[in-house]
Amino acid sequence: MGKVSNENKSYFKFLFLCISLKNKTSKPFHQFTTLLKCGTIILLLLLSQLVNAQVFQINKIEILGNKKTKQHIILREMYVQPGDTMNYTELKNRLEQSRKNLYNSFLFNEIKFEVFDSTTNSLSLKVLLQERFYTFIIPSMEIADRNFNVWWVEKHHDLQRLNIGGNLLQRNIRGRNETMTITAQVGYTRQLGIQYEFPFIDKKLTKGLVLYANVYGNKEAAAITFENKQIFIRDDNQFIRRKRIAGGMFRYRPKIFIRHTFELNFTKSSIEDSLAKFNPNYFLNGKTEQHFFFLKYQFEYDHRDVKAYPLKGFLIMFNATQYGLLQSDNVKMNEFNLLLSKYFALPHQWYLYHSIKGQLSFPTHQPYYLQSGLGYGYEFVRGYEYDVIDGQHFVLNRNEIKRKIFNKKFPVHYKYLENLPFQIYLKAFIDAGYVVDKFYYINNPLNNSWLVSYGAGVDFVTAYDLLLRCEISRKKTGETGLFLHMRANF
Repeated sequence: MGKVSNENKSYFKFLFLCISLKNKTSKPFHQFTTLLKCGTIILLLLLSQLVNAQVFQINKIEILGNKKTKQHIILREMYVQPGDTMNYTELKNRLEQSRKNLYNSFLFNEIKFEVFDSTTNSLSLKVLLQERFYTFIIPSMEIADRNFNVWWVEKHHDLQRLNIGGNLLQRNIRGRNETMTITAQVGYTRQLGIQYEFPFIDKKLTKGLVLYANVYGNKEAAAITFENKQIFIRDDNQFIRRKRIAGGMFRYRPKIFIRHTFELNFTKSSIEDSLAKFNPNYFLNGKTEQHFFFLKYQFEYDHRDVKAYPLKGFLIMFNATQYGLLQSDNVKMNEFNLLLSKYFALPHQWYLYHSIKGQLSFPTHQPYYLQSGLGYGYEFVRGYEYDVIDGQHFVLNRNEIKRKIFNKKFPVHYKYLENLPFQIYLKAFIDAGYVVDKFYYINNPLNNSWLVSYGAGVDFVTAYDLLLRCEISRKKTGETGLFLHMRANF
């Protein structure tokens, strides 16, 4: 005898409930009314199942609101194409994923779908879009230190440690999501650079290219790490460190969530004699010049819902890097990184996040300028933002649980922003990390030891991927501090 489906079981249970109600009802009129209500609900449930089981075809997709963006760029991000056949549930799921993909292209503020010309076996779709503003001439003011907390507390918010300049950012050039960025910067780090990104260079829209060139100059540089703090030296009369870099990245995206990136560049750096004498290991062996070809491969499987502030999904990222390709290059290093992140959406607006990242690098003796551990960029144990833990290998684990306590859209009625979304999350977290160091561990007590912290915080999220994280962290030594960040964990 065949098995009864879960849907049919629910119908039988509901029918049994109706019969029970009928038997318990004394008056005939009430019996009739109860049976009529039960019968109506059962009919609606059956019709709902028939709609879900009905397979139909997508006749056409009509895109509206894309004043600049080409239609094939939009269709590339969608999981629904003309000619596809599916049922209602599958259509709903595909449209939701399409909406996330389009939002993650950073081209649109509003994305809506509408069904029209529907029949029993076919329908058409409208995609209603509101494009973002694409041209920005942005005055820039950046902190030269590793993070805001170091600059504000340890460097006493010294204005000389700011980078001030401007960026000409032109997104969506030619309507193909191409982006050009021209950067001019003075202050702590002098910089002049240009970058041009072609997201698609083939008819299948799976291959992209990025070209860039930059020149940097500093009158001050971190020369060495002592007691897990960076020691700086300065020369007001000349650049103590110079760097020139030019290269490109080739990206291959065979599927929506998978990306392969190959990066090749040539880097040439030089330092003054005073820096080389202060730390002979800066470029190793007292050298004042460093030049090499750089090759990097990155595999990325990004299935997060919103990259700027993910709430569900996962991210897998692997990097393999080679410093020095030719015999003439005076650097030879290998580096391997693996990141695994998972985001869970729980009931009642609760969310859980877990990630682990590891690095291996060889050989042991590495130039101080190129070696890395924890404390650089966004690779740190929360609570240890003021510390630098140099080393060749490390592991970093982050765990976080949070709840959305506020979610509202404020009408703006601006051409490029109809509504201003604003969300607030309360959270608690536990982090841990360990750095293996066989070269720079002397006078750095946090190297080769477990780093553990826990704390709580609040995240503020709004439009154009703007984010502010306020966190109170407590280290295993008992030290507690308030830290601010403007980027999501990954």
